[in-house]
Amino acid sequence: KIHAVSSLEKVFAADTEYSPAAFDGFSMLKGETSAFQVAAWFEPDEALPFLGDPTFELVSDISDLCTVSLVEETPADIPAPAVHDGDFLSDKPGLFPDLLVPFTTSDKQFPFPGFRWRVLWVDVEVPEDAKAGSYDVTVILKNYGKELGRATVTVKIIDAVLPEQTLKYINWFHCDCLASYYKVPLLGEEHWVLIENYIRTAVKYGLNFLLTPIFTPPLDTAVGGERPTVQLIDVTVTDGVYSFGFEKFERFVRMAQRCGIKYFEISHLFTQWGANHAPKVMATVDGEYKRIFGWDTAAVGEEYTAFLTALAPALIAETDRLGIRDICYFHVSDEPSLDHLEQYGKAANLAHRLFEGFNFIDALSNVDFYDTGLVHIPIPATNHVATFLERDLPERWTYYCCGQYMGTSNRFLAMPSRRNRVLGLQLYKYSMDGFLQWGYNFWYSVHSKTLIDPFRVTDGRMVWPAGDPFVVYPGADGTPLISLRLKVFHDGFEDMRACQLLESLIGREAVVALIDEELDEPLTFTNGYQCSTKLLEKREKINALIEQNL
Repeated sequence: KIHAVSSLEKVFAADTEYSPAAFDGFSMLKGETSAFQVAAWFEPDEALPFLGDPTFELVSDISDLCTVSLVEETPADIPAPAVHDGDFLSDKPGLFPDLLVPFTTSDKQFPFPGFRWRVLWVDVEVPEDAKAGSYDVTVILKNYGKELGRATVTVKIIDAVLPEQTLKYINWFHCDCLASYYKVPLLGEEHWVLIENYIRTAVKYGLNFLLTPIFTPPLDTAVGGERPTVQLIDVTVTDGVYSFGFEKFERFVRMAQRCGIKYFEISHLFTQWGANHAPKVMATVDGEYKRIFGWDTAAVGEEYTAFLTALAPALIAETDRLGIRDICYFHVSDEPSLDHLEQYGKAANLAHRLFEGFNFIDALSNVDFYDTGLVHIPIPATNHVATFLERDLPERWTYYCCGQYMGTSNRFLAMPSRRNRVLGLQLYKYSMDGFLQWGYNFWYSVHSKTLIDPFRVTDGRMVWPAGDPFVVYPGADGTPLISLRLKVFHDGFEDMRACQLLESLIGREAVVALIDEELDEPLTFTNGYQCSTKLLEKREKINALIEQNL
């Protein structure tokens, strides 16, 4: 059995009851990447007891635009929270399709045991100068050169170019995880190569706003614990006087810009969940390299205040020298609760005074932080964003992480892919300027206590819903392996950009009406599409209207 299926299907290898929905193709714009899958089931018998040399062949007039990967399953001990909304593929521990292993140009052979599904993921990447038209793409499965079956989809390329992404997108980039996994010296030459490889891939999938670790980011760190040092600003203390070196900072910025990064978020100036302490800061003090600040340092105490007071004019001058002042955003502390309002306020007031004129952004979900002027640009969670959207915000942002699973979109391993992709329509409908998610490549256990093997541990060691901490896997060659979830997530961004193109042709009101058309309730951040087919059909309607109104 061989079937073409949409990119929104998650095909489980051992699902004997799986019945693929009919799928015969899709349309797409120039400058866009779309995908489909080919699911095949091999049932041995006396005539064909095993497949000795299973291979595939891709036949199409646009074969040069296509790349094929094998969909592999990865384990999830915690696929869903103990209490959830029921819209999960499973809440039992198991294996879930996620890892995409690309084929080389020469090797098309892959293992294919009997009595299970094997799935190929086919990307179609259309350049802006491609010729419009409809093209068949056929995938043929063979064994020792003999055809076993084939599946064909029709790809229609519309004569319109997908507009550039305007959404500011943050997916926290963890430099230390790269050094830890690949076992290379921190900020050594091998580490710099890895960082650039992973940034380039992140940019390809929409990242344009990069976490910049002027000091080791105080994120998901156990109280009293430390993450490996990734500090871009060199600090020297001589007879009690601070001086700063920015060579690593400049190298990071220029490398990121070369990769396509447009904005920089300066790492948090105070610890997570309360802003009570200073981040880890290393310095050479009278010739000795050591930690000078950390969990034992009061956030707004005399010592750290004096340090920030010395740092601020030097760092501001460096952003001016590099020409990035207007594209740098600062953080105070991540995810403070209302109980932290007073302490956060002290830290924020100090930071605002020292870095006057810069934007401050933080992930927080109580509107009092904004109403009292403690944060310029709040980033509330998707299940809290409605209250913030009632305010006249300078920029409209939202985020999700492990806590957004009751009706919200997210990209956990066990969620249907439609819950991942629908974010794009939500971001468009509510005119969002930015989106944040915390885990591009977080390969530590919770609180960064130990390194994990991301091919075996996908939930921070049984803490978060599987898939929350990362969307890329470490490739053996120093480049990332992509997840199915990252592909689908980026499809949502392309839906958003297609809506923006359609808006330029028929107006925003008509596009929003189209998004809500045929839904039982209007689309919100806590109410998404309940049917994959309807979500795909919606994009086809958007494309059809673009074509009609060109």
